[in-house]
Order: sequence, then structure tokens, then C-alpha cells
Amino acid sequence: MKKILFALIASTAVSVAFAAPIASSVASQQAAPQFDNTKMKCGEHTVKDGDNTDTLTGICKGFKFGKGKAGFLDENSGKKVMCQEKKGHIILSSCQEAPAK
Repeated sequence: MKKILFALIASTAVSVAFAAPIASSVASQQAAPQFDNTKMKCGEHTVKDGDNTDTLTGICKGFKFGKGKAGFLDENSGKKVMCQEKKGHIILSSCQEAPAK
């Protein structure tokens, strides 16, 4: 009887030990939305095609631009974003997640 009870307790402990990290990692993956270049936000402002870089400088966190590119933090997904910039305006279709450094 003791052996059966011990086996039951051991199997329960092993199940809990391995199940808890998996459940928590799944929950953390679902917390942040995926990057979508049509739903980028800077504060309350939704970034649109043709937005002026001078305007976004004051709104977007970490906004930098030059040499035909602009980078900033998309507050919707929490990802750093790089976009093409032409004549001081963002080209939305070119926006993508910035590569990790």
C-alpha cells in the first residue's frame, strides 16, 4: 500500500513540475500581440502610410530617422520597427520588425 501511495505522489509531483513551466510560457506568448504593420501605435496615435517623420519624432518612443529609413518602438506589439522613409514620410508597407542586435 505504501508503494502505491508513494508512486501516486511521485507521479503527481512530476506532472506538476513539468506542466507548470509549459503553461506559463504559453500564457506569456499570448500576452503580447504579434507585430502587424497596419496596426502600429505610438502612444494613442495609429501610424498610417505617409505620416510625417517630424510629427512622429515627438510621439513615438525611440524614433530616429535618416538615410531613407525610420525606426521606432511599436507600442501595440512592443517590437522595434524599421520603415522606409521618403521625403519625410513613412512608407507603411515597408515597415517590419527590426533585427535583434
